[in-house]
This record gives sequence, structure tokens and C-alpha cells, in this order.
Amino acid sequence: MRRTFREIIGPALLRADGFLNLNPQLTDMRLLPITSRVIVRVSEMLRRLSVSARPLIYIADSVYVEARTPPTPVAVGWRGAIAAPRQSFARHGTGALR
Repeated sequence: MRRTFREIIGPALLRADGFLNLNPQLTDMRLLPITSRVIVRVSEMLRRLSVSARPLIYIADSVYVEARTPPTPVAVGWRGAIAAPRQSFARHGTGALR
């Protein structure tokens, strides 16, 4: 996934969003039964751990991909106007790695 984004858009970064569940949210804790609360807490712990233990990203159930196009150099137009560098930003979350 990272390679595809890198080839199409530019440098890409994968970040884990969730483990053991497709969309665990700490804000939903009060609405969940106790077993689901445990899953959400474990998922959050693994998500935070994946920041420093990068291989955990490969077992995440959902990930974010952040990719940016490389900035283009500033150019002076034919009338002397300076064209600002263009940079686009893509962010894509997915429910599962495939």
C-alpha cells in the first residue's frame, strides 16, 4: 500500500488506526458493553505502541496512509509573476490491509 501511494502521489507514511476492531473509538466507551470496552482499550494501547514499534502496523485492522506530492520549484512566469509551488495532500483510511 505504501509503495502504491509513493509511486502515484509521493512519499507516504502508514499509521495504525485500530486493532481487533475496524473502528474502535475511545469516545464510544460509555456506549459499549464491558467486553467491547476491553477491546477498545487494547486497540488504543496497540495503536500508541505502533508509533515506536513500527512492525505492528502490518497487523493493524485499519490504517491511515498519508502521502504528499513533492513540491515543485518556484518559477517566474512570462509576465514576471511568481508561481507558487503546488503541493497536494492525500490521506486515505482503510478498513483492512490486503
